[in-house]
Amino acid sequence: MKYIVISDDKIDFKASKWLLEGAVIAGCDRFSLDFDSVSCATSIRHKEKLRQELEPYYMGEAVLEKLVVYRPNPFFQKQEIWKLNRDSQKIIMSHMGRNLLDWNKAINSGILNWRFYIKEKLRAGSAYQDDYFIFYGIPEFVLEVLKEKNVLISEGNAIQ
Repeated sequence: MKYIVISDDKIDFKASKWLLEGAVIAGCDRFSLDFDSVSCATSIRHKEKLRQELEPYYMGEAVLEKLVVYRPNPFFQKQEIWKLNRDSQKIIMSHMGRNLLDWNKAINSGILNWRFYIKEKLRAGSAYQDDYFIFYGIPEFVLEVLKEKNVLISEGNAIQ
């Protein structure tokens, strides 16, 4: 299966929007993210607002894979999951910051590490601590759009 990797210094809002669109088109039906403890005074308010907006899409908890770059074995952890659709996609875009790997959003609000799944299978997401966004089986036209927009990506083929 073909995959792409985009580093945090090569992604922007438009590329993130296309990656979210690609996740929906590829069949991703749920997502998770991390809520980190940070010292910024407004972080609690930001996380509460996001949780409130996502509440109608909440699906419960599950043990799912997380992306951890430089770790050869899959890493699974219990995490909260929400339904991914056009409505929740808009909420993600309004809370991701400048892009899906926004370090400023992560350190000031504690909202980070977006991951997208087809059922329980990880398909795309931020690698731990938001250094990279990895997408397995990205729809070809989304890949072409990213290339058209000069988003620097690395490509490879995953072992199945």
